Amino acid sequence: MNKKLLPAALLLTSVSSFSSGSDNTGFYLGGIIGQSSIDENSTQYNYGENGFSAGVVLGYHISDNFGIDGMIYHTSYDSLVSNIVSASPKYTFRVSDNVSLYAKAGLAYAIAFSGETKDSEWCCWDTISGLGPVVGIGANFAVSQKTNLRLSYDYHNINMEDSDNEIADTKFKLDTFGLALYHQF
Repeated sequence: MNKKLLPAALLLTSVSSFSSGSDNTGFYLGGIIGQSSIDENSTQYNYGENGFSAGVVLGYHISDNFGIDGMIYHTSYDSLVSNIVSASPKYTFRVSDNVSLYAKAGLAYAIAFSGETKDSEWCCWDTISGLGPVVGIGANFAVSQKTNLRLSYDYHNINMEDSDNEIADTKFKLDTFGLALYHQF
């Protein structure tokens, strides 16, 4: 057997042996942690940072293949804090009883608080918010019949507007890689 394929085969075998199948319908709720990157490039800004994300994953599996997925993320960057709420229809492809792949596309709302400096000291915060599309892909692994582990990637493209019009409107591109653990009710 090819030595490069052996670790992947062992991982899939061990994940598949966790349970005799997962519950694929109804409500689910769990937590997610991950890494986010934000990119904004306009005439007024040239901003790009990475930050730690944490949040909630929730949704409803209508059937084995279709559902509604929601996520709430909080991310801290060096000079920016963002919160994102998203809702997306989701299609799931079952690879086995314990492994599935999914794709989703929906709408996200983001609000960000940015710090400004004056004479090299933090002085004030500005708030921008907006709506935009979100698309995501990922894989679910059944740990037990009711508990799942999720690896995910979500891309947000948000049109941000300043609430008090002190800064120019802009577009934020956010990439988030996450690891979630959720319970199926």
